[in-house]
Amino acid sequence: MTSHRTVAIALAVAGTTGLGLAPPAQAAPPAPPTPSSQVATLPLEHAEPTALATVRAQVRALEGSVAVTRRAAAAAADRVAGLEIRIATLSGQLSELSARERELAEQLRAARERLRKLAVASYVNGGASSSVDYLLRAENPADLSRRRKLLTSVGRVRNRAVKDYAAARRDASERLRRSVADLDDLNAAGATAKAELVAATGQIGRLSAELDRARRLRTLLLAVTPVAGSDIPGLFLDAYRAAASAMAELDPGCGLRWTALAGVGRIESNHGRSTEAELSLAGDISPPIIGVPLDGNNGTAFVPDTDRGLLDGDAVFDRAVGPMQVIPSTWRIVARDGNGDNVEDPNNVFDAAMTAATYLCRAAPAGLTADDGLLAAFFSYNHSEAYSLTALHWSKVYDAWRPPRGPIVTG
Repeated sequence: MTSHRTVAIALAVAGTTGLGLAPPAQAAPPAPPTPSSQVATLPLEHAEPTALATVRAQVRALEGSVAVTRRAAAAAADRVAGLEIRIATLSGQLSELSARERELAEQLRAARERLRKLAVASYVNGGASSSVDYLLRAENPADLSRRRKLLTSVGRVRNRAVKDYAAARRDASERLRRSVADLDDLNAAGATAKAELVAATGQIGRLSAELDRARRLRTLLLAVTPVAGSDIPGLFLDAYRAAASAMAELDPGCGLRWTALAGVGRIESNHGRSTEAELSLAGDISPPIIGVPLDGNNGTAFVPDTDRGLLDGDAVFDRAVGPMQVIPSTWRIVARDGNGDNVEDPNNVFDAAMTAATYLCRAAPAGLTADDGLLAAFFSYNHSEAYSLTALHWSKVYDAWRPPRGPIVTG
């Protein structure tokens, strides 16, 4: 709502054709490096689409890395689970095998003890002579044959039992050794899989944190970078469209299009780029955009201070404030909260856009669907015919543009 740009505005109208959305010609600044992912605000001026493209590529790469690492972690977790089952099974088998081995060992020990006792008895009874005596006591040839067969059978059974016990002992020991070796291998494989799982889990945490930072930076860059095909930063487009949608519900007869707000924003602050301001995702602009003193000089209106410098920092003259350049006296009347934080801040793009929307609709009771209504509203916003024509021109430029559907940043 300033009046000090009449000549410049007239020249701007004469010099714009078609979809000429670029800001006034100036020396091209050097391309800035990709901003740090730690920042909470980014400069509106010189926001480069290449920086946004770079960060988008980083986000895609990190998303891919996180996905790959998650799959690796899942595979490691599956291996750990499978190995733990096999270890538990083999440990149970090993316990059973050890019990069986102890049983066999006890049987073998008992057999050997019997043999030892037999050997002692044989020694006490004369050793092999006892068997001879047993045979000599035969009463007849048939009894002798029976006694010989009995002794042979007893010896054979005894020897076979000893051999069977020894074989069982050796067999159990071999299985025990093999099972212990297998269990050692499984435990080693389990330790490796667990280490891989721990490493993958840690990597997921680090990559996820890096991805979160990259996504936040991408969102910030979307906020400050002009939307493709236009000169409007993403968050400004969201604010203009949100304000127009809100007014469509609050005042359906107004017919305000977001492009009218964009026309005003283009003239008043070049969509926040008239100073070296930075933008946050909440829409806050810092440092505040403050216009020149409205002291009646250099084509400005004469507006003594109305807010004791509360909004504009000037206790002598009023100054237009914020991206929509609303003077304090007007702000006091029509200020609106556009982002739902219960604060009405002229240097918040959502609040400023909603306030400007309210003002334009009030200034044109017949509605803003026709050019006459728009011109009247623009003239009320800034009492200059050149200003009104320029605002109408830019609104038509933006009408001809087809922006992406939905919010650019806040969706």
